[in-house]
Amino acid sequence: MNPEARNGAGGERPESANGEGATPEICIAVDIRGISRASIEAMVVLAERIQWGLVGLFVEDLLLQQVAELPFTTEVVRSTGEERDLHAPHLRQHSQQLARALRGLFDECALARQVRYRFEVREQRVPVSVLVEQASGLYLPGKRQPGRPGRSGVRRVKVLNDGGAGAHRALDMVRALVEAGLCREVILVNMGLLPARLPGELSARGARVQLLNEHREQSQVLRHIVDGPEADLVLVPRPLVRGIDERVLQAACDNSASGGTLLVS
Repeated sequence: MNPEARNGAGGERPESANGEGATPEICIAVDIRGISRASIEAMVVLAERIQWGLVGLFVEDLLLQQVAELPFTTEVVRSTGEERDLHAPHLRQHSQQLARALRGLFDECALARQVRYRFEVREQRVPVSVLVEQASGLYLPGKRQPGRPGRSGVRRVKVLNDGGAGAHRALDMVRALVEAGLCREVILVNMGLLPARLPGELSARGARVQLLNEHREQSQVLRHIVDGPEADLVLVPRPLVRGIDERVLQAACDNSASGGTLLVS
């Protein structure tokens, strides 16, 4: 962890989320591609409603910077197909500027709602599986449509249910968002035992509920992360992604058509 890690909203560093008596935390993982302000605000609001802490994790990715120092290294711009030189000093400067900007956003958004948080900078990419083990929730912003969350916040939420403890916590998050008037549409993807009263309970609180019954298969889980009905936030219990190849899971979350994916332990 970078020594510049900062604690906020009280300044006391919370214990690991898996430690005894520890406050659960949502880890927001960000790399050089950044994250929208709306996505951070959505996670801050969610953390406030369910009384969890937040961890902002920015990965500098020194390996990418080392690659940029190799002769004749170029990058291809995804939107235009343009090929251009990838300069290590410029990349390093951009990474540092982005880290400072993100720290400022976390300060502003979390402190405004008095949400306990900390911000960390790491030099190497951390596997999703490791981050999931370290936090009660791991938020990975979608990259396919980075501007989408800013248009609608978390008004449309999709939650995958396998009937386990992680699913119960995910459903509690949905209830909190609906009760706060922030979520108006809920897509329940049932892959296990769904509480019978839940659809009616959410409807009574003003949410439009869509129920989909699916087989509990990796292909279906990945499909609902990447495509399926789009949402501003996709909630996925951790057991549903166990056993999925690390690179496949990372690619699915990165290329999600939805605003972002929150893996819930």
